[in-house]
Amino acid sequence: ARDRPSYAPLPVVRPRFVVVESSQVVQRMLRRSFYDAEIASVSCLEDIGAALEQAPASAVIINDASAEVVLRQAPLLAQLPQGTPALVCWAPSERELAERLGVRDYLVKPIERRRLMALLEELGDAVHRVLIVDDDREAVQLLSRMLLSAPRRYEVLRATRAQRALALMRHNRPDLVLLDLVMPELDGYQLLAEQQKDARLRDIAVVAITGQVAAATFGE
Repeated sequence: ARDRPSYAPLPVVRPRFVVVESSQVVQRMLRRSFYDAEIASVSCLEDIGAALEQAPASAVIINDASAEVVLRQAPLLAQLPQGTPALVCWAPSERELAERLGVRDYLVKPIERRRLMALLEELGDAVHRVLIVDDDREAVQLLSRMLLSAPRRYEVLRATRAQRALALMRHNRPDLVLLDLVMPELDGYQLLAEQQKDARLRDIAVVAITGQVAAATFGE
């Protein structure tokens, strides 16, 4: 046994994560939080073993909306090396969130002008009047400036409350709604539910906006 401390420098060990997902959502999150981490990406559970044979991992992270299905394959996870934790989560991509919410697209703040312009270009000439719904007045002003500086001319409507937004949708019908999901009182999810109840509003294109990945429970 060593009876005095070693003066050798401690080795620097980079964290390594094996990520199982079809998108790159969790990988992007990890790179933001662990800028020096090594990320090994695999597309299915069966490939975990090969990734761990190359090098041990700090954790195995499985990004899947069907956690129950993943857990049914527990024998695969039981074969992980001792001390390697397996985490099952669902961090949906923007496309998955848009599909589940029933909206045209999904944007995460801070919104880049390039991303918004690309979306408007995709929607094409059908969009002339745009309604911005956000309780953050600065966010409303920022989006307004982006729209007014676009190559196409847009009429911009603004609302800082969902109730006001519904009134505008009914009486001054927009072609597109940029909707913040997290608002006081009536929030964006409730506004979407009200929209679906009104046959006059159902076909209005909506792009959902939030400052974080939505953590809502989606019902039938």
